[in-house]
Amino acid sequence: ETSTNCLLGEVQKMLFYKSRIFILTKEIYCFNLEGKFLYAINNKGKGPGEFIRIDNMCIDNDKIYIYDNSQWQILSFDANSGNYLSSIKLKYSVPKLECVDDYLFIDRSHFPNNYVKGNERILVSTLKNPNKILFKYFPEKKYEINIINQFYGYNKQIYFTDSYKNQLYKIHSNKIEKYFFLDFGENNLTDEEESSL
Repeated sequence: ETSTNCLLGEVQKMLFYKSRIFILTKEIYCFNLEGKFLYAINNKGKGPGEFIRIDNMCIDNDKIYIYDNSQWQILSFDANSGNYLSSIKLKYSVPKLECVDDYLFIDRSHFPNNYVKGNERILVSTLKNPNKILFKYFPEKKYEINIINQFYGYNKQIYFTDSYKNQLYKIHSNKIEKYFFLDFGENNLTDEEESSL
């Protein structure tokens, strides 16, 4: 469906959730699988339920979570109706986040701050208390190269790709798991080569 209510610009992200398509441009548009426009989340501003810019979105447990980096806040909306639910203020800036159940997974690549000690790249907290970091993974210096889709969520799982070791990790709320490895034989980086990067 195309109308003045759902003109799409540059698509940044597309998610499928419960027979619906969610498209992130500068706003969020929801369509059913037949392409019928259902609603848009496009409330710009600084008031309740409003955002200046959407930097990322994820969907979990019938809620759409959007991150507005300019205001350091996560806004949640009902995935069925698009209605605003609540806001969560963060004490730090992040480029990417994912929510699974009540946990918040944050990739703070290239966003050092004074609020979280340490230099780890992936932070884990809860939506109820997002400023209390429970776990930190992957030292920033070693994992500072930010490739497309290095950190992402799918089907209630969070993944992180180590392009040097050809390793895919599954990140849980309290541990990381080596999930998948691509073996290129003699073309694999040695530990010495990796440490020199």
